[in-house]
Order: sequence, then C-alpha cells, then structure tokens
Amino acid sequence: MEKVTIYASTLDRHEIDYDFIKNFKVLVIEGVTELTIPIIQNLQNQIVHFQLYLNDFLQNPDFIVLIKNWVAKSKPIGSCFTFLCFEDESGLITILNRVRDQIEGAVAGDKCVNIPMSNSTVLKVSYEECTEIKSLIKMTVVPL
Repeated sequence: MEKVTIYASTLDRHEIDYDFIKNFKVLVIEGVTELTIPIIQNLQNQIVHFQLYLNDFLQNPDFIVLIKNWVAKSKPIGSCFTFLCFEDESGLITILNRVRDQIEGAVAGDKCVNIPMSNSTVLKVSYEECTEIKSLIKMTVVPL
C-alpha cells in the first residue's frame, strides 16, 4: 500500500494503530496536535510528512533526540521525514546551526547539515521555504 493520511486533533501514542499504518510507504499526519518523541520514534513508514506546524518540536531537544536515533539505527536510504513550520530563513538557519552544534560529525552545507552514518549513508537535514511564512525542515537518508 502506498499512502495513508491521519487527521489528528489530539494524538496519543496508545491510540495509534502502528501495525496498520506501518504497511504504507508514505504516512501523512495532518491536524492540530502536539507530537511527542515517543509517537514520532514509533513511526516505521519510509516517508512521513507532518502537515501540522511543529515549530516547538523543531526548537526543543526532542528534534536532536530524533536525529540521533536515526543515526544510531542507521535508517535506510530513502527514509524521509518532513516537518512544516512557520519560520523565516534566519529561524531555519538557527535550527540547522543547533543541529550542527549538537550532533557529532555534522557538517554544514548549503541550506543543510550532513551527518555521516555508519552504513555509508548521510542523514541530510535541510530546509526549503514554501511561501513567505511556511517552510519545511526535511530529514532524508541519502547515499554517501
């Protein structure tokens, strides 16, 4: 199965049917909710698009925990999480600088931070501006 979308006004990790949603390559989570690191780390889909505004998550230590978890687990090539946020370019750069400063071995690039992984891959954390007020932070595992 290719894609499933979940609308969440509130999301509790005990309410999510992980066995069902892991059968889909792409998971889209929409709505208004606070996502916690246990929920995010339990998602096994190759691609997850968080279509809810996650400024707080991206600016707190849980985002760094998630990145370190991906590196430790050596996620496979093609794994990708995208996070929608309201940030201007300076805010996006601040997020990437924090990633670079807090992840050992991280190297800054053009609108990205590259983190070497043990399986000859790189976790690329990048940003792109969608509109004047909307942006995406993207985590993607790519070949070395």
